Amino acid sequence: MNPPENWEFVCLLGNHESMFLESYKKGTSFYNRKAALDIAGYSQNDTQTYQTVLSSIPRDVIEWMHFLKLYHIEDNNVFAHAYYDDSLSPENQVEYSCVWYRMHDSEPYNNQNQGLYLTHGHTPKKNGPIMTNNWLNLDAGAVFYGKFVIAEYHKNKQGPVAFYEFLFEDHPNF
Repeated sequence: MNPPENWEFVCLLGNHESMFLESYKKGTSFYNRKAALDIAGYSQNDTQTYQTVLSSIPRDVIEWMHFLKLYHIEDNNVFAHAYYDDSLSPENQVEYSCVWYRMHDSEPYNNQNQGLYLTHGHTPKKNGPIMTNNWLNLDAGAVFYGKFVIAEYHKNKQGPVAFYEFLFEDHPNF
């Protein structure tokens, strides 16, 4: 929400933000109580009621989540949490697909209409990142496998030019 000075972050809506907003709007239980407590400013050991947690969540956090982009197009690259449907125009993308769709490793990405290179996550892969000629699954399963990967992109270049991997040696599955 607050990048360092002279930095610009492009943040995308993912399934966790989508679920959080849905719970918040409907007043239903949060899928992840620990995350809700953290966002509301409580420790994980607090035994606050649902209503107290709900009312303590800062409005600016909800607004920030509400206005997250479904995708970001930069040159001939498109970035989405889960998927970008090349057969649809940018303004007709479906939130469910952008946030929830899971591509399989061998699944071809049809980019014949817009010719964009897709970079997504959402589908953690122990052997990630998974890269094909026109799409990249960047999710190496940091929370599951202890490996976090960053891809580097250059202006006017389609697809990543380099990867940087970070291993969490104290991760239980490392």
